[in-house]
Amino acid sequence: MRYLPTCTLLAVILLAVVVNPLSAQPAYRSHPPLRPLPTSSNRPLGPGPTYFVDPAKGADQNPGTQQAPWKTIDHALKQLRPGDTLCLRGGISQYGSL
Repeated sequence: MRYLPTCTLLAVILLAVVVNPLSAQPAYRSHPPLRPLPTSSNRPLGPGPTYFVDPAKGADQNPGTQQAPWKTIDHALKQLRPGDTLCLRGGISQYGSL
């Protein structure tokens, strides 16, 4: 019975370390990012044509509109002209040569 207070104390310390409500740090798989993550912009689009890329829902055969975006950045870069705006949706894009 002599070890009961010691075990209780260790359990309290373990809970304080593992379940610390003050440590509201996000959980990362390896390490936190080196710089702050970008935030989305709410500024108005430019006066020229606007095209969209969505790697999850797009297809390169689409016209590049908001309702029917392109899939790849590589395809989009071949279609753009000076003054065009390209909006990138979230997701993982596979691109060849930039």
